[in-house]
Order: sequence, then structure tokens, then C-alpha cells
Amino acid sequence: RAPGFEVGGTWCTDPAFHAVVEAGSGLQIANRATGEAVRLERAFAGGEFVVIDCADGSVRVDGLDARDAVALGSDFFALCPGYNELAFTGCSSAETRFVERWL
Repeated sequence: RAPGFEVGGTWCTDPAFHAVVEAGSGLQIANRATGEAVRLERAFAGGEFVVIDCADGSVRVDGLDARDAVALGSDFFALCPGYNELAFTGCSSAETRFVERWL
């Protein structure tokens, strides 16, 4: 089993991703189980701090609105209770934040 993490609770939750991007033209965060992904397409110098919030569909690069960089076909996806595995492309470090939901 590849590295992943458990989400507790009884209902899906909307994560936020914090990442430091590498130089290049994109960043992608994908849910390996569902294939859903958020992809940013823009020129990155490297070192920019990106926050993607799936709850409200916001994207910020170094604190500035960057929703215009979201690629067509991207999904702001939820994490469901149980084992979750994500794939990060185009970043040197990343963190996933979420709050377990109990309904």
C-alpha cells in the first residue's frame, strides 16, 4: 500500500492544500482513488506558496487570488472517511488540512 492517511468521521470533508511550487508551468493535486484533481496552469518561478481550498473553490498564490490559473476540467474534491491517497505534482512540499465531519 502506498503512503496515505486516514480520514475519520462519518461524512466527506473538503480539504485545503498548502504547497510550495517548483519552477515550471503547473501544479496538480490528485485523489488517486477517484481520479479527481485540481490543476493550476501558469508559469511558476519556484518557491511560490499556494493555497487551494476545496470548500470554497479558492486558489491563492502568495496571498493573491489565482482562480484564473485553475485548468478546465479541474475538480475541487472532497476526502471521504477511510483511507485516502493523494498525488502531488509540481511542488517541493505540500500539506493537506481538513476537519473530520460527523453527521
